[in-house]
Amino acid sequence: MSNYINLRACTTASLDYGIFNIKEAINKIKENPKEYSNIITITENNNMYSFVSIMKQIQKSGMEDKIKTIVGVDITIGKKRNDNSNQTDTYNVLMLAKNNNGYTNLCKLQTVFYKSRKKEFVLEEQVGEYLDDIFVLSGGNTGFLFNTYIREIVNSDDKDKINEAKDKINTFLNFWKEQTKGNFFVELQRDGTQYENEYINFIIPIALKMGIPVVATNNTYFTNKEDYETHEFFMVNKSQNSYKAYLGSKRKPVPATPENYLKSNSEMTELFSDIPVALQATNWIAENCNANINLKAKPFLPELKSPNPDEDINEYFARWSREGLDEIMLYFYDKYVDDLDNLPQNNYFKKFQEWKNLNIDKDFVSKQELLNILKETQLYKEYRERLEYEIGIILEMKFPSYFVVVADFIKWAKENNVSVGPGRGSGAGSLVAYALKITALDPLQFDLLFERFLNPERVSMPDFDIDFSSKTRDNVIEYVKQKYNVNGKIAVAQIMNVGRYEHRAAIDMAAKSLNMNPLSGMVKSIKALIDEKEDDNSEYIIDADEEENDEEKFEGGFFAKLKDKPEFLYRYDNSTTFKKIVDIASKYYGNMRNVMKHAAGIVISSKPLEEILPITNINGSDITQLNKDDSESLGVVKFDLLGLTNLHVMELAIEEINKKRRKEGLSDFTLDDLYKANIYDENVYEHIFKKANSENVFQFSSENMRKYMLEMKPNSFEDLIALVSLYRPGPMDLIPDYIRRMHGEPFEYMHPLLEPILKSTYGIMVYQEQVMQAAQVIGGYTLGAADLLRRAMGKKKPEEMVKHRDIFAEGAAKKGISREKADEIFNYMESFAGYGFNKSHAAAYALISFQTAWLKHYYPKEYMMAVLNSSISKDKYIIEQIIDDAKHNGVVINGLSINESKENFHLNDKGEIVIPFSLIKGADSKIKQQIAFVRDKQRIKFNDCIDFVNTMFQQNKQITEKDFITLLKAGAFDEIETQENIKKYLINAKAVINNIRNKQTSISDPILKRLPMSMIKSNAKITSKMIEFIETSGELSLKDKMKNQHSLLGMNLNKNELQELVLLQKKLLSSVKDNNKSLYLILSNISDAKTKIVQEYSDLVKQNLKVNKYDLNKYGKILVSGYVAEEIKTKYNDKVFKIVTEDGVYKIKSKSSAINKLKIELFENYIFDINVLALPSETSNQVDFHYTINEVYDTTNIVKQVVHDYENAFVLNLDDNQLKDFEVLVNKAKSLKTEPIKIHVNGNDKEVLFDEDLIVLLEKNQLELNIQFNERLIKENKLLKNGISGRANQTPTVDEFNEMIENNDTLRTFYEYAKLSNGNYQKEAVSKIGNHMIMGYIKRYNKGSANKRSSFIFVDEIGNEIVFAQSPNMEMPTIKLNQPCVIKFSFNKNKNGNGFSEAYDLYYEQDLENILEKSFDIIKRQDIIDNKEEIDKLKEQVDVEYLPIRTLSETGILEKQQYRLPVPFVKEHSTGKIFNFDNKYITNNSFENNFCINNKNYLAAEKVFEELNNFHQLNYLYIEKGNIDKFTDKFTTIFDINEYGEELSRKEQTVMSWGIVTDISQFNNLTFVTIADATDSVSIKVDKEEHIQLFKESLEQEKMMCFKFKTNLSEKNGIVYKSILDIYSKEQIVQNLAQEIVVKIEANQFNDLKQIVDDNQLKDNKKIKPITIKVKTDNDDDKFETLVCQYTDKLYQDLQDKLNLKEKFIFIKIYQLFSSCYNSFVNRLHAKVVYFCSIYNIFF
Repeated sequence: MSNYINLRACTTASLDYGIFNIKEAINKIKENPKEYSNIITITENNNMYSFVSIMKQIQKSGMEDKIKTIVGVDITIGKKRNDNSNQTDTYNVLMLAKNNNGYTNLCKLQTVFYKSRKKEFVLEEQVGEYLDDIFVLSGGNTGFLFNTYIREIVNSDDKDKINEAKDKINTFLNFWKEQTKGNFFVELQRDGTQYENEYINFIIPIALKMGIPVVATNNTYFTNKEDYETHEFFMVNKSQNSYKAYLGSKRKPVPATPENYLKSNSEMTELFSDIPVALQATNWIAENCNANINLKAKPFLPELKSPNPDEDINEYFARWSREGLDEIMLYFYDKYVDDLDNLPQNNYFKKFQEWKNLNIDKDFVSKQELLNILKETQLYKEYRERLEYEIGIILEMKFPSYFVVVADFIKWAKENNVSVGPGRGSGAGSLVAYALKITALDPLQFDLLFERFLNPERVSMPDFDIDFSSKTRDNVIEYVKQKYNVNGKIAVAQIMNVGRYEHRAAIDMAAKSLNMNPLSGMVKSIKALIDEKEDDNSEYIIDADEEENDEEKFEGGFFAKLKDKPEFLYRYDNSTTFKKIVDIASKYYGNMRNVMKHAAGIVISSKPLEEILPITNINGSDITQLNKDDSESLGVVKFDLLGLTNLHVMELAIEEINKKRRKEGLSDFTLDDLYKANIYDENVYEHIFKKANSENVFQFSSENMRKYMLEMKPNSFEDLIALVSLYRPGPMDLIPDYIRRMHGEPFEYMHPLLEPILKSTYGIMVYQEQVMQAAQVIGGYTLGAADLLRRAMGKKKPEEMVKHRDIFAEGAAKKGISREKADEIFNYMESFAGYGFNKSHAAAYALISFQTAWLKHYYPKEYMMAVLNSSISKDKYIIEQIIDDAKHNGVVINGLSINESKENFHLNDKGEIVIPFSLIKGADSKIKQQIAFVRDKQRIKFNDCIDFVNTMFQQNKQITEKDFITLLKAGAFDEIETQENIKKYLINAKAVINNIRNKQTSISDPILKRLPMSMIKSNAKITSKMIEFIETSGELSLKDKMKNQHSLLGMNLNKNELQELVLLQKKLLSSVKDNNKSLYLILSNISDAKTKIVQEYSDLVKQNLKVNKYDLNKYGKILVSGYVAEEIKTKYNDKVFKIVTEDGVYKIKSKSSAINKLKIELFENYIFDINVLALPSETSNQVDFHYTINEVYDTTNIVKQVVHDYENAFVLNLDDNQLKDFEVLVNKAKSLKTEPIKIHVNGNDKEVLFDEDLIVLLEKNQLELNIQFNERLIKENKLLKNGISGRANQTPTVDEFNEMIENNDTLRTFYEYAKLSNGNYQKEAVSKIGNHMIMGYIKRYNKGSANKRSSFIFVDEIGNEIVFAQSPNMEMPTIKLNQPCVIKFSFNKNKNGNGFSEAYDLYYEQDLENILEKSFDIIKRQDIIDNKEEIDKLKEQVDVEYLPIRTLSETGILEKQQYRLPVPFVKEHSTGKIFNFDNKYITNNSFENNFCINNKNYLAAEKVFEELNNFHQLNYLYIEKGNIDKFTDKFTTIFDINEYGEELSRKEQTVMSWGIVTDISQFNNLTFVTIADATDSVSIKVDKEEHIQLFKESLEQEKMMCFKFKTNLSEKNGIVYKSILDIYSKEQIVQNLAQEIVVKIEANQFNDLKQIVDDNQLKDNKKIKPITIKVKTDNDDDKFETLVCQYTDKLYQDLQDKLNLKEKFIFIKIYQLFSSCYNSFVNRLHAKVVYFCSIYNIFF
């Protein structure tokens, strides 16, 4: 064993202390057992949340037998002060369980802790009785002893206070020594805390004197030393501070140091080498901590007794089950015997036909006699056989008390008016459960398997999931507590649920750690890459038995779902900020965030829970400190008592139904009656399910589900079960197949033996039970073993699968099935098992679905009212949807009524649902109640508004001006007042309230105030001050009325008014005319677009042509006039707009985040740019439509665009009366911010709003606005450039910018080529010589001056900023901020290795469109040769179009000749595009991902650059002008040699270029060599034999060389030939071009330098010219010593190695190489032609 055992560790379960990672700790133990002991101690702060989870992780690692776990807790102790202040001081001690009794005491202490006043501590006087078998450690550098020493001793000169402090320490030590009976230790720690060593020297003598041993520990808050920063990030968020501020803070949640990691044996031994006994104590403690926690404990089921003292619980259970079956059979007889001929024709109901022969007269036999007869039938025997089988299994597994407990609390619930669901989960497959009335489903009827619920081979115990009404579920929990919590001991608790950091929460926390706003564009763009919909199954039902394990969900780690997302990986690799946030987030991911109460789970035990596991208390409820899986591991049994809103809805509906029935003298309808309803009722299927009239029907409400129902047309309960099971991610893809087969499409079974199993689901595996049955029938499994196979398939464990595959094949072979066929079936089962659904669970849900559908069909008023009342607190758009559904089902909905409305929805005497006062936003809740109280008490109806206010004051119920206005706007008076009066009262509300109040007697007596005015003598004071009414005219406008109603109710109930308003808008647009053509006619509508699409679809189907959705959607981009009536924000932060148009109301989604950020004014006129998207159905010849908004336009803006010569277009000549009306509109425009239009009125310019009031004026005076349309704009579709989303005026976020690119064909095309990230942008830019392209937008432009260049801040596609200097020769276009553009730039490197980015050209969308038109595709020449016949055929077509192309040679060289080939051929064979920027083709180094990314010449170019960049002299040479005799050749690139070879030939210019040989080939006895650099490649015939060996050397070694080129223009054919005159190594280049070398050294190094120069002289090689070395020393900056040398690479290396010189201290001066002829050549080309890469500009 190691010298040291770690006794402290805090994981994130401590919530605000540690991040210790158990997996990393296990790996350390595995990899280095000598340094890390095989004992893991977990000591969370004040809880025991994690110990079971950690033990399971140890098991999972395979180290269960090798690693021992010590359970402990770092607990806070309270010590009351002696100063009568009632204050308590606290400190922490560490407690470790010695054995199981110690563990139990730790659990009990947790109960005491969480029952304390503020859950802050356990008092010293409480702790004594729980310390048996517990080691207590004093607390280290954060404990009582250390803190007392620091505060009161170390810096104190007051001897009295020091002695007082020592007394405190002695008292503390004595207390714990006595309480623990010697099991107490003083902790010593060395983690870098100030004064720790002084404290150790102080405390050890005291401990020794008192006989208390010392022990060395370390507060282990994290696993590795480098995790300190991550730990601090966690703590930052606990302190709600920035990281920088946190680090400087003196107050931290945990005073951690970098030393608080899992230290090794060697590290601790070294730290405590002076106190070895302290390390030995860790061993002794560890050896004596032997709590044996059994993680496979048998269930502690409640010990129940039978009501009959003569039978035990097993006998009672069996008897109750059999009696239950007898009741079922009697119920069946009563229900079916008189209607046997009309039962559904399926195999189950055929079994009942034997009852026809019984000849029983029910009136003359007793119940027992009837039962005896039925017992002899085959049907009863089948049921009894299944029942006895189940009873046997349940008894064998010692599980009967579980059934009895569940049956008992369900029985209690039903007897106490708590609605109970049918039971869901696999328990519905148990006949015993059905007999005990635990479930309401007959498992034999629906072929449900008991083994799916319980079988002897099952490892873990199952549980029942029972639904109760959400309103009364807590009553059942309270009953269970009262029954099983005996003598004050807690035997019932709810289960703890662990909240963990998921992706988005982790990213938020990482951003906060870095002091970034989680709502910032960068953070939102990262979260946008995490598809939260992947994890969101809220629309689908979840198998209660297959809930994902709390830790399994996070097992793959943060990157598991992101590693295959290219955009994520691209940004992660290239953005420093992005990577920083994500890396920190990955540390948070999966860690504990908080704990809460589980929504449904409770545990019940046969003994006090604190003897089994620790418990806590959350909001007054006893909660386990372990999640459901960990709790069950310790033997407690879980029960799920769920609250289901739909059951409450049924309760409300039944309550309302019974009001009516009682009036009619009928008996009450009950939930039991609903369970007895015929689940094959044809009326329900016909009117609800077949017509998809299933909104507000449980599980069948969603739009997609209703779409599938319309296609499926379910007509039986079994269809509902199937649809519930299939409507989930995964199996949903099978729905189209299922529907087609259901409606007759032929199919085959994989094997005849599968037909009975899969017949009901048309050959498709839908249920997990079918997997089990297939394993039984094909593979010979028992159903119990088949369930284990199903589970293994679901978990996808490879080793298990291999084993089961062989077992399955062996079983199949016994039935004559080949291995090949067996594997085929097994593969199908395996692929399905991962997402197959539990049929028992689906059947239970289908039953609730049917019940809600039954109520909706037979009692629509009562049911819809119940749905509305249960949803009253939900978003108003949900309530509006329910109201629409109610109206669709014939239910009359009355608006808000001052005479009928109440607090909630209710049915009036006519059976109409009345909108309640509670929907009104902003009104005093008291007033809402008082109105109904006064009205109903007095049994009156208000005649008008004045009557209402008068009556309320007379009843002493004060109405305020605000309340009155609210009621007026909400429409409460619409049924008793005209809109003219409503307008008058809105304007004069203050006068109305004031004047009526003043007419009332003023009462001051508080007793009299409570009485109605009619009962009070009129001797009180009457005030006489009155307010005059303001005159009004006209009605309240329809728009204002609708705005008012929506602002207060959140909806508009009158659909006719919705259409009225849109017709007004139509009139408005129609009033703008050019002869007979109005502005309205320029627009389109959704119905017409859909009609065109459907017609096109029908034509394609008739021709049996394959339908592509893109063929249909060409009709779908339209402009529509309308207004927004509702704005709905989805849970994914998208927006859906309820848009009212002339042809209907549409819910249309916006994909534009810019639009989503807008506050679009409701009920105002807009023009919408809409996409009508058509999706052909997979199951029928139908088209589904979806709509999206591209942009929204202000109507006034459209008018200004479409009208020719707008400034002078609108003219009106008005008389005096007309002018007076017109001035009202002018004044209105002045008072509002809305953009007006200009109209010339009687020669003067006036501005008015383009709205309905203008229409009223025009119609009243029979006027029109006759103008001339801008036909060119309309014809060329150039309208609508500026939408109200204002993209041109605001800085886009990352996701908005990428959205712009995605929605623009031109930008999207260039984006693929100009994508260059800023994260490592400099590194990426300089890694390719030449120009680069980058896409983004300009955020800010800084105009330069005479002495300073212009520059701009550019934001790339991942949101990071780059500063670009503007090239002096750059012709800058008009700068458009925040608009997508492409910049051509290079990275210019300075002599110190840094550099700057220089922009040469800037291209906006229009520029890119022009370039795109001139682009050409790249096609391999061989493809053209191989497909000549295809090309010729295409050319013969009359309407064929052509595209320009250039070809690639076999060696990958881009050939110069251009061709034009047919479009279809080009699209099929194109390997990329080349674009022409300013007459200069950007080559392969400029674009990512283009045609030659994998070309060997391109790879060679990468090598060229890598070597150049590492070529030491290159970065540190500087230029000096001078004349030289030799090497007058200009250095350039191979691209320039190819591009300007003709010019070079005319000037007889030779040039130099670096390159690598990439290919040597033979042709007609000639040798050709291909040379490539980072810009291009060239193929050259080899003329000199001596060059061939050098070429081979370059090819084989990928060695870079310098080549002297000459070009020659042939007069015969105009071809430019290239030849190589000479070849040089890098060393030779410097030897010939270097003028001098400058070296900076220290003075004492001169002699060493001289020796190095002498050693490197090449005396025999006089061809290498001598070079002067200037030596500069530190002693004298102005003085140089000189030496002469011959340059070699070895010399340079020796200077570096032997003198220890860095590159920046060695300078090599190179001659300037510009020649006059080449300078003139350059000047003509101007700066547009980049003939050097940036590095060459510096190099020479």
